[in-house]
Amino acid sequence: MRGFFDSRRAWPWRVILWASVLAAPAQAHAHSAMRLFGDNSVRAHLLLNHLPIIGTILSVVALVLAFLWKSDAARRIALILLLVSTVSAYFVFNAGEGAYEDGRRLADDAGWNMIDVHMDRAEKGIYVFYLDAAVTVAALYGETRRRRWATAASIAAGIIGLAAFAGSVWIADAGGKIRHSELRAEGPKTNAE
Repeated sequence: MRGFFDSRRAWPWRVILWASVLAAPAQAHAHSAMRLFGDNSVRAHLLLNHLPIIGTILSVVALVLAFLWKSDAARRIALILLLVSTVSAYFVFNAGEGAYEDGRRLADDAGWNMIDVHMDRAEKGIYVFYLDAAVTVAALYGETRRRRWATAASIAAGIIGLAAFAGSVWIADAGGKIRHSELRAEGPKTNAE
């Protein structure tokens, strides 16, 4: 006799169960992860901000290779990496919000303006990461259940992943200019100025 959670009809309940198990502590986890850095949200943001950028593009490259190799296992691994990379944007965004005031104290006058630009871009770009995470979850579900639409969902996850990568580069461009005057259009400040 098969149990309730083993039947094909119970898959929505399994999804709800796993989503609640994984998503419920997400907010608490974000705050506990920030406790590792004490009250230094700037440090947390600077440490974590590379994961959504580099992880997303590497995941998309892995997904393309998985399609070229026609490997279902490699495709699932690439989708899991893409999911981890896109979900990490949530934690980077929260750390960035916490770092806003401290970052303004650390920045020079031109950096103040770049913090606002960086924050505006992040507030606009985070939704692409959320969309990609949702599409990636759907693609993973389709891949594990061998659905006909799984390939299309995986391709969509990869394309949205490219958009998320482009958005993260756009966001990071403004973020890098907060403290690095050599990246700004006016060039680096010298000691003579």
